[in-house]
Amino acid sequence: MALTNRTKLGPYEIVAPLGAGGMGEVYRAKDTRLGRDVAIKVLPPHLSASPEVRERFEREARAISSLNHARICTLHDVGHQEGVDFLVMEYLEGESLAERLRKGALPLKETVKIGMEVCEALDVAHRAGIVHRDLKPGNIMLTKSGTKLMDFGLAKASVASGGGSGNVPLLSAAATVSGASPMSPLTTAGQVIGTIQYMSPEQIEGKEADARSDIFALGAVLYEMATGKRPFEGKSQISVASAILEKEPEPISVLQPLTPPSFERVVGACLAKNPDDRFQSALDLKLELKWIAEAPIATAVAAPRKRWREWAWALFAGVAIASAFWGISARSSNQKPAPTHLSIALAPGAISSADQFNDKFAISPDGSWIVYVVARGGRRQLFLRAIRESEGKPINGTDDADQPFVSPDSLWIAFVSGGTLKKVPVSGGSSIAICSLSSTPGGGGTGFIGGAWRPDNTIVFVPQFDAGIWTVSASGGTPQLFLNTDPEKDRIAYIDLQVLPGNKGILFTLVPGRAMRAEEEDVAVLETGAAEPRILIRGGSNGRYARTGHLLYARGGALLAVPFDLSRLAVTGTPVSAIDGLERNPVGNSPYSVSENGTLVYEPRAGLKGGPRLVLVDRKGSVRPITDGSGYPQEFSLSPDGRSVAADVVAVNNDVWTYDVAHGTPLRLTFEPGDEVFPQWTADGTRIAFGTRTGKMFWKLADGTGEREEISRGEYPRYPGSFSPDGKMLAFVEIHPSRQRDIWLMPLDGDRRAQPFQTTDADEWAPKFSSDGHRVAYASNETGRDEVYVRPIGSSGGRKQISTEGGTWPAWARNGRELFFLKGDKLAAVTLDAESNPVGQARVVLDAPKLADLQFQADSPWYDVMPEGEHFVMLLSPQYPSPTHYNIVVNWFEELKQLVPTR
Repeated sequence: MALTNRTKLGPYEIVAPLGAGGMGEVYRAKDTRLGRDVAIKVLPPHLSASPEVRERFEREARAISSLNHARICTLHDVGHQEGVDFLVMEYLEGESLAERLRKGALPLKETVKIGMEVCEALDVAHRAGIVHRDLKPGNIMLTKSGTKLMDFGLAKASVASGGGSGNVPLLSAAATVSGASPMSPLTTAGQVIGTIQYMSPEQIEGKEADARSDIFALGAVLYEMATGKRPFEGKSQISVASAILEKEPEPISVLQPLTPPSFERVVGACLAKNPDDRFQSALDLKLELKWIAEAPIATAVAAPRKRWREWAWALFAGVAIASAFWGISARSSNQKPAPTHLSIALAPGAISSADQFNDKFAISPDGSWIVYVVARGGRRQLFLRAIRESEGKPINGTDDADQPFVSPDSLWIAFVSGGTLKKVPVSGGSSIAICSLSSTPGGGGTGFIGGAWRPDNTIVFVPQFDAGIWTVSASGGTPQLFLNTDPEKDRIAYIDLQVLPGNKGILFTLVPGRAMRAEEEDVAVLETGAAEPRILIRGGSNGRYARTGHLLYARGGALLAVPFDLSRLAVTGTPVSAIDGLERNPVGNSPYSVSENGTLVYEPRAGLKGGPRLVLVDRKGSVRPITDGSGYPQEFSLSPDGRSVAADVVAVNNDVWTYDVAHGTPLRLTFEPGDEVFPQWTADGTRIAFGTRTGKMFWKLADGTGEREEISRGEYPRYPGSFSPDGKMLAFVEIHPSRQRDIWLMPLDGDRRAQPFQTTDADEWAPKFSSDGHRVAYASNETGRDEVYVRPIGSSGGRKQISTEGGTWPAWARNGRELFFLKGDKLAAVTLDAESNPVGQARVVLDAPKLADLQFQADSPWYDVMPEGEHFVMLLSPQYPSPTHYNIVVNWFEELKQLVPTR
């Protein structure tokens, strides 16, 4: 129904039509109350006639109106008048990107700028749980103040009309400022919804769209801006859809030969067929584009080189590798050895970097062998693989070993195991303890970040993320603080240590308080004799000096190199992408290792599956996802009413977020530097308490308003366990350096002086108040095996052992009679009488629930019980495949010198 000029919809007077699309008409109008121009989108009559559609229309409008951001076209109002449903939006002056593209491709600088600004808009929307679903040039407006993204909101529910696509757009306004053009969609209302040339494969297949679908669409827009062509073309909808599903777009560098490889790699990642292979968030993509904008790298034609895939040999290529070394040694002294790209097979069970937060492998300084971590039967062990041999061998005396690093003479391997820093000779023999980590921050727990071995036979290491750098003699001794962190100067943590040659200092990654991803970290150096570190590279991590005169560092799954003057400790050139396709851990860091003689080792990217997912599970094992896997939640707890989950989400600095159980809508609760972990709801559900690595506990209003309030502090790290039902007491865990974990009770009135509850030499954790507040269930290993116990409050007697064949992480049902606990990867339950005696045997409630390739892992408190006791919130984690091989480049320094000249 076309509206004529001066028609009034409430206070809005129609001025002129702006355009029309399959899902509605758009008009310029005047807001007679405020005297401003607005754009009005009128919902088509066939959709307005449906009460279900109108209800969803209004609900989505309310959600989208909350997206108040400079890069998003504002939704001012939603109305209904005489059978007409309409939206009132910000009126934008300028031209759409579709109109701009009629003139041809955009310069790279402008393309990257627009892409970054669209990422800002998407990041805001995605964090609010809103997916655009129809991102295209016609929905991107170029104004004097910058880019504006329009037309959010393709509905998920089906509509019974015109074929009833499950993705009918209710709030899309594809023609807000312009009409049909050669760039217009091929689709029609009620059939394939969205603009098919920019639709992701999963949308075409009718699968659920999420934030990564928008990433695909933006990749298509970036491609079109850079080349002037769409990445996927066809003469019909079917042929375009087939191209998106089955074909790869023509390389950008073929159409635009001077395109930087880094930009082509970014666009290629966006256009990956599998959502798990794309950037997992708009923020990640923005940071990549920002780096391209700030530090342009060599163009595709500047330094041709062969990719590792062209050189890759079969796995188990030990003989070939040996041949490569022997061939090199046989060359004449005046002939430079050529780089050789190989892969070496790993023992089954090698641990992938994809779900780890620290290094799992290292190459010896002389380049003759690598050491890596293998997990078998729940136990970790180091394996050593000589480069010239065909297989690796386990290293005796390295049970529970992690984070290996090597002595400068390549004769020793240092590692951490069970709260102790140890070393083992490469030639064979028993491991030797260097020092206990109990006197360092973290009390020797699992927070060890890694170390480096200095030529003077001392070791520098990081015992815990925010604990600073410590030093100890490699022959043994007491650790001493070497460099403390300084939150006041935005230096939260130091990781990825390397000792520079010539006693020049220590290279490391500096983590600022703002950092959420590795791309927001900095490479820094502490010069010998200096009191303060100095930043060398902003936006990078895992810095390493190469004797070719280069500084290496990781960013976005690529290894970059920049000329570096060791004498002045100064960067002297422009960064260049040297190796692509490195595996990335959950915060975006990429481990790699380089020997003194130029052999490079790295784990190739296998394709991330996204992070763990919070899910709702019933007693039959039926699973409904709550979150989409775009974040990395860990410890969590359920609100007393069962409507929200609070979780600490892994980032460079962990923060607490909440998620609505019904829709998965996220809300970030904490923003301070450092880690906030182990969130717990208060009994009335108004606040969320959480711990830190510093021994302080805080709480904050659950709606995110106000400031956090300190509720406790101690000498050692403390984490909340549960609140009593009356809200008057908190049970918490303290990590004591000599007694492991202890349980304390703290009244929330008065002076809040904590009293010991279970503080024996055993490890005791996971305290949970019963529903009547008179008992506490907890876990302990006092028998040599983890078991669950219940003990009354106010009495040292009356304790009952509940589990008999292993158990941990207890949780009460609200009726106070049923106690759940984990037994391996199974969720078990037992009925208790009034005296806490088990009635009958424990029974299995759930047996390792799974969702596709995600499954429950019972090594952390990753479940909670819904109030009715019939459903459970659980965390299902991806099963990252064990890497089968590492990529190796022998004589890589020769390739590096050609790619990145230092003079």
